[in-house]
Amino acid sequence: AVRAGRDVRGAVLVGGSEAGRAAWDDAGVDVTEVTHNGINIHAIPLGTARRDHLLYAGRLSPEKGVEIALDVADHLGRGIVLVGGAYDAAYHARVVAPRVRTVSDLGEEPVRGAVYLGPRPRAEVHRLMANAAVTLMPVRWDEPFGLVAVESLAARRVVEHASESQVAALREGRELPPTGEHQPAKGVLRRLADKFRD
Repeated sequence: AVRAGRDVRGAVLVGGSEAGRAAWDDAGVDVTEVTHNGINIHAIPLGTARRDHLLYAGRLSPEKGVEIALDVADHLGRGIVLVGGAYDAAYHARVVAPRVRTVSDLGEEPVRGAVYLGPRPRAEVHRLMANAAVTLMPVRWDEPFGLVAVESLAARRVVEHASESQVAALREGRELPPTGEHQPAKGVLRRLADKFRD
């Protein structure tokens, strides 16, 4: 894709975010325009019956930090639902599968432990967002857009980011470090723990 992008002449290349444009520019590909992803907020149900579990929605791959989401749920003593495709089979088999049980449906019972639903149609993902307490986005890379965050907010759900350094600090009883410009220094885990104490 990079070679084709560099070689194309006279075409208008459109990216989905400024971060994406910057990445392509670094690779020597000129992205002419940025058109941000949009969502149909009328297609996303508003969350009115919040359950106690956490949600991870997205591809299951190392850069998405799925095991960080599992660590956060473990630490908080909350169930977590994972929904999305296993894009890296070796990572899934080694890191994710041993920590989750695969189910076909959540049912009405409270979520205990970590459950994996697999990939689902977007409308079902939106319903899962609307019913979760919080959506976690523990990404390890410069997320170019983060559509899950926008969709979760449209469903009236909090979106939190958790880094590896925050999880390690919490396990060791140290002060939680910041994760960068998008994360206040108090850290996601402390905020989530405070929310669940109520």
